[in-house]
Order: sequence, then C-alpha cells, then structure tokens
Amino acid sequence: MVALRGEIAALSKQVERLSRDRSRNRSRTRYGHLVTQQGTKPLRDKVEPILNYPKPKTIKELQRFLGILNFFRRFLPNVAQHQIALSEFLKGTRKNDNRVIEWTTQAEQDFCTCKKLIADATLLAHPKPDAEMILHVDASDFAIG
Repeated sequence: MVALRGEIAALSKQVERLSRDRSRNRSRTRYGHLVTQQGTKPLRDKVEPILNYPKPKTIKELQRFLGILNFFRRFLPNVAQHQIALSEFLKGTRKNDNRVIEWTTQAEQDFCTCKKLIADATLLAHPKPDAEMILHVDASDFAIG
C-alpha cells in the first residue's frame, strides 16, 4: 500500500509538471510509457517488437508473448476475449515447456488480433484530481489484490 501511494504521488507530481508546461507541450517517459498532457500510452519503440513478434512455435515462446502482452493489458480493451484460444494451449503445462504448438485457425486469428490491439493501444486519460476515486480490492486466505 505504501508503494502504491508513492507511485500515485510520483505520477501526480508528473501530471502537475505537465500541466505547468502546457504551453511547451512537453511529454515524458516513465516505466516504458509515454506520459503527455492528454494521458498515458505505451512507447512506440516498446510496441514495435511485439508487432514483429513471430508466431510462437513452442509453449515457452507463447508464455513469453502472453507475458509481454499482459504488461500492456491496461491499454488493450477486451484483450482477455482474444487470449482465450491462446491460453487453452497453456493448460497442463510445466515450467520450461518446449512442446510444439499445433495452431488452430481461431488461435491464429486471436494471435493476430492481440498484435493489432497493441498497434492501436488506447490512450489512458489522467485521473481528475478533484474527482472521487474508488479503489476496489479483493482478498482471500492466500493473497491480496
């Protein structure tokens, strides 16, 4: 929780700086994202390798692709719908699983759609400082989220 407060404070300061520099139309990079006065989106040079990512041949390669995709998840509306067929390959896998993937037509379409979603990543607007903010969390006997 303390780390989250620190991140929120750092981002708030950055938004304030951007607001002060409005006339100069400045932008900054932070954690692989471009932060502008309008909002935040992935850096183009971080997205480019994903667009050129070859179709995974093994389970391990697919896990790597899905991990990269999940880093950008918040910018990709409804991406989970397009990951279903890809995630099916991961059922019953082991660590460092190098089995070859037998691609289905649906899985290939979803792989291409995921790459297209990255190319068209959504710009996330900054929160309004005067608006009410609600934080939803969940917890179980094993984890807090």
